[in-house]
Amino acid sequence: MKEDIKSGTSRLDDFLKTCQSNSVKLTAELIGLDTCLEVWIGYCKKQDKDCRNYDIAVEVMRKIHNLLGKCKKYLEKKQLEKITNSLNHFGFYNLASSLDSK
Repeated sequence: MKEDIKSGTSRLDDFLKTCQSNSVKLTAELIGLDTCLEVWIGYCKKQDKDCRNYDIAVEVMRKIHNLLGKCKKYLEKKQLEKITNSLNHFGFYNLASSLDSK
């Protein structure tokens, strides 16, 4: 996933479609979020602000959307904090604060 974000997230999505266990899906989505965010942070350190490719950021937000949409009832406080930190990283402070209160 770190070498090719599109291919990696596509393979993760294929796995999630066939996976039967909600806890495994949750773990896989959280690992996907961590990896996408790590790739984005590394990418930003290397790239000029004027010529960034935002596909990685879109993947981070897609992972957050999936976690909150499909797995929210399974998320523990520590996992919600991880999502909150990711949202804060992208400047979505209001959205992040709405998760803090839950």
